Amino acid sequence: MSRLSEWWAEKRPVVQTASEVTTLRAKAAGYEAAYRKAPWHMTSQHLLSELDPRMISWLQRLQQNEVIVSPFGSTAGPNEKDRLRIVQWARWWAVYDPLISAMTKLWTAYGFGQEVSLKAEEQEQEIWDAFWTSKANRRILGDRHIRKLSNSLLTDGELFLVIWKKKVNGECSIRTIKTEEITEIISMEGDKDQPLYYKREWMEDRGNGPKQQTRYYPDWLAGPDNLAKVKLPPSADRADQNAELVPVVIHVSLYGMDGRGWPLCTASEPWAKAYKQFATDRAAVARNVASVIEEYEVKGGPRMVDMLKSQLQSGLNTVGQNYEDNPPPGAGSYRVQNEAVNTRRLPMSTGASDAAQDSMMLIGQAATGTQSPAFMLGRTDMAQNRAIAEVAMRPTLRAWGEYQNLWRSVFEDIFTIVMDAAVEQGQIPEDYNREIIVSLGSVVDVDFDVMVAALGTFWDTGMIDQKVLTTIALQQPQLGLTSDIITATIEQMYPEGEEEESEEAPEEEETEEGLEDELRALRALVELTYVGGAR
Repeated sequence: MSRLSEWWAEKRPVVQTASEVTTLRAKAAGYEAAYRKAPWHMTSQHLLSELDPRMISWLQRLQQNEVIVSPFGSTAGPNEKDRLRIVQWARWWAVYDPLISAMTKLWTAYGFGQEVSLKAEEQEQEIWDAFWTSKANRRILGDRHIRKLSNSLLTDGELFLVIWKKKVNGECSIRTIKTEEITEIISMEGDKDQPLYYKREWMEDRGNGPKQQTRYYPDWLAGPDNLAKVKLPPSADRADQNAELVPVVIHVSLYGMDGRGWPLCTASEPWAKAYKQFATDRAAVARNVASVIEEYEVKGGPRMVDMLKSQLQSGLNTVGQNYEDNPPPGAGSYRVQNEAVNTRRLPMSTGASDAAQDSMMLIGQAATGTQSPAFMLGRTDMAQNRAIAEVAMRPTLRAWGEYQNLWRSVFEDIFTIVMDAAVEQGQIPEDYNREIIVSLGSVVDVDFDVMVAALGTFWDTGMIDQKVLTTIALQQPQLGLTSDIITATIEQMYPEGEEEESEEAPEEEETEEGLEDELRALRALVELTYVGGAR
């Protein structure tokens, strides 16, 4: 027998009674809830009030440790409980912590965009506009609410969109399901990359008190043949067996792992906590230096110290407040002393310069975890100069561009579902035009003068159609033109059916001037891509 086995045989608990078994199960359930719902849930229930600060600090450090190898030799990595703990933390800190809140808002504002628009052919556009502007979908797709989809994806790491199709007329409505309610993703046997059903479990009160409900929702890409192969419980409540509505689910995942998405700030969690604690400690130091200017040394026991404290706190205080246990003393109270009291002026330095340098490491790690530049998170002192800021922004711009592509694909999938529902109703042919343009706004805000100069260069060189250039110019937010005015202006400037028929011009040899025009256009494009947004 090994030494470890001997130690375990000696130290393992021996359960003798049923009450001890019940107690152990209750403790296990408590630790399970604490691990899953995070510390603030326990503190809100006053479950940690009996623990001393050292024990609470030890539990916090223990919570951040990762289990690499289990006692039985098998590897173990992040699991669903870890993911849900991070989700709960991200939701709270996106509201209460300025650092995580700023990261989330930056990704939504610059990555998701300010306005969502989709352009399709005339017949498909009418069906899409009816879906987009429907009152049933306004809570999700309305101008005041649509950016919440991005915020939820960033804090939860994944988003479950449910499209409900009416069997009567093919009208579609959109809703969302919380990530913690999807407890299982049922995939094709032998192919985890092809989900078929999503198992949803939630609590609902239907008049007899809250009870757990379970329902299975099909994936939007799962065909009826594959769904028929899934072995669900005999009494399973399948959402696709509804008599009036047929739902499909679109699973949007961010940084997916094992089929589930993780929040944007997952890697930044420990560093954001450390930075917040560091900033809190620095604020305490600055407050103490600002309030305590003299130290009193009393020649006497505790009664003499308490008496002097009482005199300094309220002896000359005339504010009249009764809600503060330690009200500010009057100006003259600092000079109250006798032969038994010696005063000594304390140093006023706070070491702010060193603290600023030390904090750069913490916020730098937190910012790196979300590919956000630190100088956009309240630390303008980390920008140093414009050249460094421009270089630092390039990975962030690339990440925001990838995030926009993710959302473009989501709206393309929604468009396909809405159009397929119209095909089933015979509103459009089966071979409808699937080519669409999804616009989420520019990834960055380019300076107006840079944009105008670039458009002028493209106009002179003739590399881009003049109608397209005019449309881009009129859509600049600095002009403040509505979509109706822009459309009317374009129709007046470029009426249909009046295009001049020009004979084919003979091919001309490429001249030096032509090469210079192309080079100027390329320089303008590079400036728009890399320089304009960082100005």
